[in-house]
Amino acid sequence: MKRLLPLAALLATACRDAAPAGTGIRVDSLPGGIRRTISAHPSDSGRWSLVVARDIQPPESDPGELANPQDVAITDDGVVFVVEARPTTIKVFDPAGRLTATIGRDGSGPGEFRAAYIAVRGDTIVAQDAQNSRATSFNWRTGALLSERRTACCYFFPIGIDGEGRATVRAMVTAPDTALPDVQAFVRFPLGGAEAETVFVADGGRAGAGAPWVIREGGRVRMSVVVPFQPRAFHAIDPTAGLVTGFSGEYLLRRTTTGSDTTAVFGREWSPSPVSGAEKARIVEERIAEVYRNNAPDIAESTIRAAFDPSYIPDTRPAFEGLWVDAAGRTWVRRGDTDTTRVAFDLFDQVGVWLDVIEVAAADWPRSTWTPIALGREQVAVPLEGEDGRPLIRVFRLQRRP
Repeated sequence: MKRLLPLAALLATACRDAAPAGTGIRVDSLPGGIRRTISAHPSDSGRWSLVVARDIQPPESDPGELANPQDVAITDDGVVFVVEARPTTIKVFDPAGRLTATIGRDGSGPGEFRAAYIAVRGDTIVAQDAQNSRATSFNWRTGALLSERRTACCYFFPIGIDGEGRATVRAMVTAPDTALPDVQAFVRFPLGGAEAETVFVADGGRAGAGAPWVIREGGRVRMSVVVPFQPRAFHAIDPTAGLVTGFSGEYLLRRTTTGSDTTAVFGREWSPSPVSGAEKARIVEERIAEVYRNNAPDIAESTIRAAFDPSYIPDTRPAFEGLWVDAAGRTWVRRGDTDTTRVAFDLFDQVGVWLDVIEVAAADWPRSTWTPIALGREQVAVPLEGEDGRPLIRVFRLQRRP
């Protein structure tokens, strides 16, 4: 496997290309002709926004009622797919929010799954079942089972379909090249049914991540919890190309097709903002309450509290908290802002130019960055809890003001 040249080494030997004066965009040529684009400010500032288009929340006892959404996908024309758990199935809603079909069912037999993360391309929907270690493809218009294949076990994480029409699934596989310790493995396979391949994507910084909170009881590890604000590696499947990756200790993102190559580097100017001692204390108390609520009485609150050392939280925020690519190839980067009343995204175009900052009220967006969201070409769907405490899917329309 070809060794990925670290971004720091690439940047040290960059050559400046001409860039239009006054645009706030700096373009460099890196070794191998790799284009690096760094923006000082948004080129389309104030023009992009998300507008609530509709909510999908069928009434109680309705066949389409949502009980426990696990994943969501959306087509360009607004058809929404929702993975439900207990029992596991995929519900299909038309653009008006009406249930039109269900796909698959709970189990381990043909056309069944115990858990599912989904991706859609054309008439095909792929469901990755990390519990049964396989992916199942259906024609979602007819419900017909198309194929099943072995994939990867135990990695419960959203999947995607790249620009070559290959489903891409995270996997826990050790890289054969020991010179590449910081990599994420993916199982990748074409929708048509050819053999799968394992791809190793260089993280470019995982070694710089901090240690997690580890809850121990009687010398036994009960749980490991990611510490807020610690920088970490992110990977996003690009529906128009390969993948976009980044390490949140710096604001540099990398495009890659094979995992070991770099086709482009982009980002924006960024300075880290501080995390106060009072904020660390508040976060620790919130996380203790959350973990205790989800695990009581199996784990005592005192045991959790002993593990959640506030000194593990960095003194500054990372460059970003999440990374996604929509169906048009635009990159969405969730900012780690101090304003808790909103969620903000930096939006980049396909060549890496920073377009705008898109803001959404915090109540209209999932609080956790781990919650799966669906980014279409012009629509976005997210799972939320309604005012009545029942789950719903909120669909936004992405619009650009002239």
